[in-house]
Formats: sequence, structure tokens, C-alpha cells
Amino acid sequence: MDVDHVRALARGGEDTDGNVQALCRPCHGVKTGEDFPGPVRPSRTD
Repeated sequence: MDVDHVRALARGGEDTDGNVQALCRPCHGVKTGEDFPGPVRPSRTD
């Protein structure tokens, strides 16, 4: 299971318990693809 932001942080969502849901990995990938169509770059953490 993955933790998914219902409204993506990049789209103004908050990092709160009320804005997250559990999704299986395949469903999380589908939802992310719908939220962010087109190529996605990995985020940098350095």
C-alpha cells in the first residue's frame, strides 16, 4: 500500500491526515498519471 495525497501538494493540497488515502501501488500510479499527465521528473532531495 502507498500513501497518496488526495489533492497533490504541488496542486495546493496540504500534508494532513485529511488529505491522504491508502492506495495499492498500481492504483496510485494511475491516479498520479491522471493528476500529472505527461513526463514526470523525479524530485531532488539534496
